[in-house]
Amino acid sequence: MSYIFAGSVPSDICCAKAFINLATSSLQSLIYDEEVSFDIRLIIQELMMNGVVHGNGLNRDKYVSLGINYGSHCLKIKVQDEGPGIEPTEEDCNIAMKCNGRGLEIVRALSDSVELNGNEVIAIKSI
Repeated sequence: MSYIFAGSVPSDICCAKAFINLATSSLQSLIYDEEVSFDIRLIIQELMMNGVVHGNGLNRDKYVSLGINYGSHCLKIKVQDEGPGIEPTEEDCNIAMKCNGRGLEIVRALSDSVELNGNEVIAIKSI
């Protein structure tokens, strides 16, 4: 896989929004399909905001990192926060509308695969 984007941002919603815009703009020359572009932006947004809000509890002293790699017609989106992490359970896969977990369900629905590794989430999206 080749390098596309890597960086981190403090756990602040305003900072994260600007960071997400920067990250997704780096993909404009790679993704021409508007629907796929929208899906990727939503995946990145949901994972980053989960890290900021749930992982790091909006603690500005903690950072959320994003890495985007491209290869074999797919993007690998990796987001890591400094929180305690989550362990995947069968309940996490339930698509019932509840207060927590909807962002991860959106990511699962839009991605080809999603891997949870404690405080790191990796989403793969074909383009």
